[in-house]
Amino acid sequence: NPNLGEIEETSETFIVQIIITLFVCLFIYMLYINGFLLFNMKIADFFIGYIKRDGSVSLNFEGCKGKVSRIIRFKVSREYVFTYQSEVTEGVVTVKFLDKQKREILSCSTPDSQIKIKIDKKKAYRLIFIFSNATGKCNVIWK
Repeated sequence: NPNLGEIEETSETFIVQIIITLFVCLFIYMLYINGFLLFNMKIADFFIGYIKRDGSVSLNFEGCKGKVSRIIRFKVSREYVFTYQSEVTEGVVTVKFLDKQKREILSCSTPDSQIKIKIDKKKAYRLIFIFSNATGKCNVIWK
């Protein structure tokens, strides 16, 4: 039978572990919100590429289902031209651009799109790629 001292020591260790776990989760969340981490929730036979903090994107994928998102920020407030180019041979890729309140600013799945968007450098935006059994490649350029 454990004595009272062992029980208190075990419960203190458990509480410390919970606090450390919460701080690690908060730290990871802060990295994501500030654009340092991607959020991946996908399954793919092959997936390689990048989504940079400035919103430029280059992705190659095969048999991909799910989504990838990243918080992006712009250094200058002005009107940007969002250029989406894709060569998807199977399935569908949808790109969504949301503001901080998760309101949709744009959504497109057509192979070659150019859309003008007014950007405020003080705000954070979310760029999301949604894959539906997709194979191919895509790029995003901001000019």
